[in-house]
Parts: sequence; C-alpha cells; structure tokens
Amino acid sequence: MNRVIRFFIALLCSFFIFTACSKDDGGTEGNGNTDNDMPGTSVEDNTPRWISEVLEYCPAPGQFINTGSGNETAVQSIIGKKGLLSLGGFGGYVIFRFDHAVINQDGYDFVILGNAFGESSEPGIVSVAIDKNGNGKPDDDEWYELKGSEYGKPSVTVGYTVTYIKPEDTNSARNIEWTDNLGNSGVVTVNSFHTQCYFPLFLEGNPDRLVFTGSRLPDNVVVENRMEVLKPVGWGYADNYSEDYTEGDDNTKNSNKFDIANAVDASGNSVSLEKIDFVKVCTALHWSSPVIGEASTEICGAISLTPR
Repeated sequence: MNRVIRFFIALLCSFFIFTACSKDDGGTEGNGNTDNDMPGTSVEDNTPRWISEVLEYCPAPGQFINTGSGNETAVQSIIGKKGLLSLGGFGGYVIFRFDHAVINQDGYDFVILGNAFGESSEPGIVSVAIDKNGNGKPDDDEWYELKGSEYGKPSVTVGYTVTYIKPEDTNSARNIEWTDNLGNSGVVTVNSFHTQCYFPLFLEGNPDRLVFTGSRLPDNVVVENRMEVLKPVGWGYADNYSEDYTEGDDNTKNSNKFDIANAVDASGNSVSLEKIDFVKVCTALHWSSPVIGEASTEICGAISLTPR
C-alpha cells in the first residue's frame, strides 16, 4: 500500500472519528440539537395537578345528598378532573390530597373550584394539615385553618356544634331535625325539587345521628326583588363568589384561591408552614329555606399550584 493510499485512508478515518465525537459531545453546531433535546431536560409541563385522592367524605344532611352530586360516585368525580360534590349543611366536610406536598410559595398555593355565581355563594371554611408523623393520613392535632376575611369577627360563632337526627322514614324526603349547643333546634327543610332522603345513607356504620363542630359564618341570605339571594363574603372561603373567583386560566377560573401563609393554629396564632399534605373543606353556614333548600358548600375539584 503506497503512501498516497495510506494518507487518504488516515484522512478518511480521522473524518469519521471527528464526526462521531462531535455528536457524542452534544454540541449544537451542525447537529441540529436544541436544549430541549439534551439529556435530563424536558419541555415545561403545565398539566393541572388535580386532587389525587379523597381520604374522607362526611356530608351533613342536604337536598343533594344521596343523589349523583352527594354520594360515593360524586366523590370520584372530583379526583383528577372537574366534577361536583355537595357537602350538605353546616359541618359537612371532605378531606383530600394531591400526589405531592403543596409548597408554600409566594402568592396563591392552590385553588378550589366551586359552582358559585353572583346570586349564590355558600362559603366553606378551608383548613390544611401536615403529615407530621408520616402515617399517610391527617391526625386531629395537625390541622390549621386558613383564615379568611371574616376570621376573628364577632359575627362568627366559634365552637358551634350541630346534631342532626336521622328520620325514621328514609325512603323519601323528610325534614331533618337538628339541635345545637346553644339550645336552639329546627329542621333542614325539604323542597319539591328533591324527593330522596336528605340524611346521608351511605356512611360507614349507618349512624342515626351526625354531630359536627366548627366555626359558623353569619347567615348570608337576603331577599331582593322577592328572591332569596346568597351574598358572598369577602375572601378566603370555598364556593364563594369573591372578587378573585372569575380570575385565572381555563383551569383555575371559577375558583377560590388560597395562600398557605394564612394558616392559624387553634389559638388564632399565625403559623409558618413550608408545605401541606392535606386539605379539608367544610360548610360554614347553617340555615335552610323551603324555597331554595339549605346552604351547602359544593366543590368542583381542586388544583395545586406547585410547579411540576
């Protein structure tokens, strides 16, 4: 093999080696690569981070309970997507989580979708919890209320307890009797639009009464133009037509926005939480009408704003 042939063979080999090394080095010159093609990088994922699990659902009696928006099927409707779940009257609640801890960042940290509108707000109080002991469930001593605009006002009844009594006839709608810890009594009145039993019939143990304790917001129903209108409160409550309710993108509009920085302990002291693991929503109103039924918080889902 003469020198000329050796030279051309060596030159050709050098060309292929150089080309291969250039590709392996991940350079952008001449190979068409971009930053999004680089190992370990990806396009930003803006997919909404919906509820991943409902840990507990215990509604109070109401006109939507034992229907498609107030039963175990309705619970599934708010997991991973938008749905509808009624919490019934005062004290009824739901506890849920996301598939990650929600980080306390600047501004809002999560949103809760509702079905409020201009003439109908049924605010629910929102609390958050941290899984301090790592048992995968919220314990009673781990909850912190997210204070809203009405927190601490004299018009709010703190430590309010209502006991609902199951009617003997559960085959059709019957007024649900209740008593409270202030010596009052009354009924959750039925209406002609919903003829099923209003007392939840699917709860574990089939209880004959339900007892709820929490903070009660003042009645928000007024009569305008001979119609009962449910006025919104300021801010910081679920299913409430507050000023920020219609703000947001296609996923987060028609929702109430929440900031973990508003967390307070049982004594009303502000607490600093880096993150939270569980969210609880409970109906904070206690009144009913034979015309439009009881005040009952509804949620249509929730989205964490913690980036992926």
